[in-house]
Amino acid sequence: MSADRSPPSRRPAAASLCGALVLALAGSCTDSYLFDQRRTQDIPADRTVSIEGRFCTPGTSGVGRPLKILVAVDGSGSMAVTDPQFTRVSALATLLQQLAQYNNPNVYIYVMVFSGIGTTCLSCPGTTGFTQLISLGPGGIQVLAARLQAWQASTNNPNRGSTSFVAPLNDIYGIIFQDISDYEAQATAAGTSPILADYSVIFISDGSPSPFNEDGTLFPPGNAVARIRALKELSDDVKLNTVHVNELPDVPCNQDAGFASCSTLIINQDAARLHHMADVGGGTFRDFRNGEPIDFLSFNLGQFQRSWVVKELTVSNLSAPPDSPIDQADTDSDGLTDAQELALGTDPNNADTDGDGFSDYVEYKYGVSTCGANPTGPN
Repeated sequence: MSADRSPPSRRPAAASLCGALVLALAGSCTDSYLFDQRRTQDIPADRTVSIEGRFCTPGTSGVGRPLKILVAVDGSGSMAVTDPQFTRVSALATLLQQLAQYNNPNVYIYVMVFSGIGTTCLSCPGTTGFTQLISLGPGGIQVLAARLQAWQASTNNPNRGSTSFVAPLNDIYGIIFQDISDYEAQATAAGTSPILADYSVIFISDGSPSPFNEDGTLFPPGNAVARIRALKELSDDVKLNTVHVNELPDVPCNQDAGFASCSTLIINQDAARLHHMADVGGGTFRDFRNGEPIDFLSFNLGQFQRSWVVKELTVSNLSAPPDSPIDQADTDSDGLTDAQELALGTDPNNADTDGDGFSDYVEYKYGVSTCGANPTGPN
């Protein structure tokens, strides 16, 4: 064997590194870590992620579960002052028209007006419960809106000078409870399991219960609101959403004239009550004042379409610097680009192609140049 003529200063370093690699590679596996010297000079670059996938869903008409919307509109005489243009009626018609576009047979509505201690259903002539929305059609929605506007505009309706919140809430509780019971009974008779429905209540008013003081009945100890929310235990969900409508201009408070003259403070208290009702009822509160367009489309009324299902998902380019060309990706983050790995024959998705405990970069950078380590083989 010929003598080694390498410079003395290099022989120990090369032999030591080669020996360390050969001894380590001879073992079956190891968790040893070799420090990447580039870290002393280069700052790690930010990385980007490229995601590709395929989502599968039935058609847009696919039904997941029934959605039942109950709209309760304050019919007291003050609404003619606080919303003289009946914008709340137009907003309701727009909401129903948007929902009707799905042509979904499992969307139902119930529209009631409340005043005094009584309620009147405007969407259920000849019936007592929820009405299938597609059975109305566009013309039926317009008729319903006209009926609601006419009722609100009439001065012949009883109890227009007073408003109870507890009375309509009790009726709402009874309507939803009865609907749940009827649906379960029908499923039992058919020998099937009922598909639990989503119930969304939209409670619209311009003020407070008057001349009643009902806070102790709306909230603890009476809990008229909470008992409606509790019906979610018998269904998929029950939410009480509330809407405050008041188109009157803000009037600065006159402290000398007393509390009664401070309309802004009273309006704020009315809005706060409705907001608290929505919080307790698990729903959303919306406040429309000073000519702001009324819009019910932003309410989360529950899911009645089937959810999308993730069928396939591929994540790649995990270690490429931002805006870098695709051929500079380093998917397995081992220090070799995917293009380099393809040229070397290593796996760009596996940082240690041969499973010997050393990354492909370490074996390529140090093994091949010093002692013949092979990132694709047993050496």
